Amino acid sequence: YFVSLMEKYLYDPNSPFRNEEQYIPVLKEVTASSLLAEKERLRYRSQLVMTLKNRVGQKANNITCTLASGESFSLWDLRSQYVLLLFSHPGWPACEAVTRRLESSPALNRALAMNSPTRTMLTILTVYPDSDSEEWKAHLPDLPKQWLHADDRAKEIIQKQLYDLKTIPALYLLDQDKKVIFKETSVETVESFFSVSG
Repeated sequence: YFVSLMEKYLYDPNSPFRNEEQYIPVLKEVTASSLLAEKERLRYRSQLVMTLKNRVGQKANNITCTLASGESFSLWDLRSQYVLLLFSHPGWPACEAVTRRLESSPALNRALAMNSPTRTMLTILTVYPDSDSEEWKAHLPDLPKQWLHADDRAKEIIQKQLYDLKTIPALYLLDQDKKVIFKETSVETVESFFSVSG
């Protein structure tokens, strides 16, 4: 009963109290418990594996990004003081809403304006993690031109479970070493960070 409550409040993506760092000790205890059936332990073990990935302070998993032109690059190779990584499905209302909010954010636009040929303050990278590349390409004209838009052409994100995409859109803020500053965060948190940084 208590574990189900903790899952609801600390792990559910719709919970205002969501906090995977507080949920991890619960998962470690539960997966070692003999009080649960093996099927339940396996479910919690799967959650533990995913919550331990891309934690705040750790280097984010590398991904290969492919532009519409066919050019590919790795996330780790991006030279930028900050990378705002947005996993998105162009055309989905929730993704479009987040894109519009980020695009109109004064704090983010100030950070983007600081980019120069010799120094990149902020790179906003959208990554399409699903399989319909043609649908993704069809929506590219609607996306902000000053951002980078990439496709997971090799489908590694889902197949190798590199990121726990329980919900889309999903926002990550990374530093210049690609260490996670915020994991699956909100637009408001990102804006606040750049308001203070600016």
